[in-house]
Amino acid sequence: MIMKGKTSIWIFAIVAILVASACKDPGKDPLEYDRGALTANLADNVILPAYTDLLTDVNALQVAQGNFRAQGSVTTLDALQLAWQDTWLGWKACSAYEFGPAASVSLRLALNTFPSDTVQIWQNVSAGTWDLNLASNIDARGFPALDYLLFGLGNDDSAVLTRYQAPADSARLQGYLAALVSDAQTLVSGVQGQWSSGYAATFKASQGTDVGSSTSLLVNAVNRDLELIKQASLGIPLGKETFGTPLPGKVEAPYSGLSEALAIAQLDGIMAAFWGHAPGKPDGYGLDDALIALEAAYGSGMLVDAISAQSAAASAALQAMPDPLDVAVVNNPTSVDAAYAEIQKLVVLMKADMSSALSILITYTDSDGD
Repeated sequence: MIMKGKTSIWIFAIVAILVASACKDPGKDPLEYDRGALTANLADNVILPAYTDLLTDVNALQVAQGNFRAQGSVTTLDALQLAWQDTWLGWKACSAYEFGPAASVSLRLALNTFPSDTVQIWQNVSAGTWDLNLASNIDARGFPALDYLLFGLGNDDSAVLTRYQAPADSARLQGYLAALVSDAQTLVSGVQGQWSSGYAATFKASQGTDVGSSTSLLVNAVNRDLELIKQASLGIPLGKETFGTPLPGKVEAPYSGLSEALAIAQLDGIMAAFWGHAPGKPDGYGLDDALIALEAAYGSGMLVDAISAQSAAASAALQAMPDPLDVAVVNNPTSVDAAYAEIQKLVVLMKADMSSALSILITYTDSDGD
């Protein structure tokens, strides 16, 4: 009788398990977040608007460059410098989306390779002819090259203006300046046009998590961009690859002193994909909502809360760095190192924990072992 009772209990348990299993939908996706809402919101309300705003900025930059060429003065130079600053900061809202149309033209490589090669820039200017698509001109084009041409030709605006007015250099300098701005306008216009004319629909339609899907492309690109802040913007100038010897000339914008603002804007652009909206815009479905839907845990709490707290810490640390960054890495390296450490913590959370929770394989490689 005892054996029979135990057998009955086991039979009941097995039947209960089978019934529970039968009630489950065999076709149900274990990733229970709305990938359609994610790709639609990011395409329509984050990525395409960022490219559209950037196109507006670069068009204004082209107008300002034309005004400076037509009538060189401190006033038109100041206006050109401001338009350039707005455009570079606007680019940082798009930097994280280096896939699809941007990847097809290597947009980041063309617009944001730094530091600029001033020797190559002057070789081009002196020759009066150039092909910006040549490999030799990779670091003689884009916003870093404009940083040099607009701020690095003298100690102040009057000195810079004097160089543009010098008979020996004026026409060729103005020509090269115009070519760089036109190059940026052409590239941005092409990428924005592809997003608005078809790629946004393609991005929204690809709702898997396999390599090449929209979510995979997005998560990989966002993480890669975050690592660029850590290593290229902070680590290399700080001396992380040179045994602690700082390299101030390797900062992103050594002539204008815009490096800190650029790093902050780049982090904001990355987090726009996470939150599903750009700063100051209405909330939308983002990677944070996916993590909430998946109930992704981190320690005794939730992963979305850990990322939120760490992104705030990273932003605060970036803002705490003294300007300009090329001076800070030499005179106040502790503050820069603190920002580097906070960005590194965010890299781990997003590259390892978030990607794992979303079942996304990281497909790019980095050189610093994390």
